[in-house]
Amino acid sequence: MPKVVDELSGTPNKLVQLGHWATQFNINHNALKSLLSLVRNWLPHEGFPKDPRTLLKTKRKIKIQEIEGGSFYHFGIRSHILKAIENNRIRLSAHSPLPQLQNVPNLLSLKIGIDGLPISKSSNKQFWPILGTVDQDLLRPFVRDMVDLEHQGICARGVNYSVRTRCIVADAPARSFIKRINGHNGYYGCERCYRRGTYKYSRILYPIKPACDSYTDESFKERWYESHHKQGPPSPLELLNLGPVVLKKVLPTDNPLKACYDPNQSTLVKLSNE
Repeated sequence: MPKVVDELSGTPNKLVQLGHWATQFNINHNALKSLLSLVRNWLPHEGFPKDPRTLLKTKRKIKIQEIEGGSFYHFGIRSHILKAIENNRIRLSAHSPLPQLQNVPNLLSLKIGIDGLPISKSSNKQFWPILGTVDQDLLRPFVRDMVDLEHQGICARGVNYSVRTRCIVADAPARSFIKRINGHNGYYGCERCYRRGTYKYSRILYPIKPACDSYTDESFKERWYESHHKQGPPSPLELLNLGPVVLKKVLPTDNPLKACYDPNQSTLVKLSNE
């Protein structure tokens, strides 16, 4: 096998370029195998492999974790951050958007997106980039990795970076899964305050008045309002340095900075993603 980088020019060689091309344009293995066969005939001394898995450096053994309801694979966070820094794909912001992090040097602020999608129309199986059939077992590797990064930071090119999770962006069903609370269409599904919804117009509505208790970080973590939480272990996200998990850091996907309701209104407000 030829070396990855040419010693004189310092640029990727033909093998690496072909691998990047196949990945960029999502070339299937059958087509790539046929192309490699032709290239080996044209350039017999370049060292092109026969198998596309060798070209793409496909792992022979993948550590798949079996969890309740499905399978899970954790890619890791630290290695990808280091790779992005080494490839100059990370630019530091001069000012942090969060006041409490304004004085943190070399801050890497991470946004975490979570959502699910069906694998095919003929199957009821789903693929979740982070969550899966969300349970504590599935989030534990991600949370463990992030807690380690928040405590130890990351060092690259002689610079020590501090890492914080700025927010997690997820739609309503995903937020209820990762926070382990009742769904947005449940009677106690409001994420801002403790009130019982009313079923009307084929949906659950939450009246703005009369006034009721707003959730706080303390009341959320200590389960003051049991009807709002699902039974079982708490959300592993509570281990992260997110601040008020319930209020500001798990945001909707449609408009993360827009409030879910107007406190000046006195009418019923629909909380949905329609």
